[in-house]
Amino acid sequence: MPVSAFGDDDEDDTDFSDVTGDPRATGGRRRRSPRRPRLVGALVTLLLLAVATGGLWLVGNRQYVDDVAAYDQLAGDVELVDRGLFYLQHSEVPPCRDGSDGTVTRTYPPSTGPSAAELVGALTALGWTRASDADVAASGGLAGTPSGQGGPTTLATMTRGVVGQPGRVVTVVVTGRSLSALPDRLVGTSTGSAVGCLFH
Repeated sequence: MPVSAFGDDDEDDTDFSDVTGDPRATGGRRRRSPRRPRLVGALVTLLLLAVATGGLWLVGNRQYVDDVAAYDQLAGDVELVDRGLFYLQHSEVPPCRDGSDGTVTRTYPPSTGPSAAELVGALTALGWTRASDADVAASGGLAGTPSGQGGPTTLATMTRGVVGQPGRVVTVVVTGRSLSALPDRLVGTSTGSAVGCLFH
């Protein structure tokens, strides 16, 4: 029986895997890029910071818009009261000028002008509600108590809800010696947000 010069046909398959070789098997070194994981981590961190900053800016800007709307409502109501009641001095400080809160102040003359009761009545006609002494005390007010030795008394604290902002109110405090006498001052306050001032 003839025998092939190249050996038995059943053993003719040759494994060439050892011919080409494997760099890992021959001790070859694979190049690595240690900077790539650091670069990816830095990019992810920057992306997260950008998203967080953008979200905070949106929240702060929205808060500022709401603060200004509340202040505008307060100032508008006081201006309506001004049309029928004479005042001596006035001050308007919008949110984020001197602080986060907005304030509107009116000082009335000591000898002529409306009574404190008229002032309270004008606010009531615009939809303001007089807070009870218990409500004022709970909020740190001074309803019915002297604000100084021989000085004016907090006669009424009025509140009104802000349109379009459920649960939010603006406040007006009327001071004087009595409701039947001339008022001393009207101080309106709309609370603001420090975050809103930071990002407006």
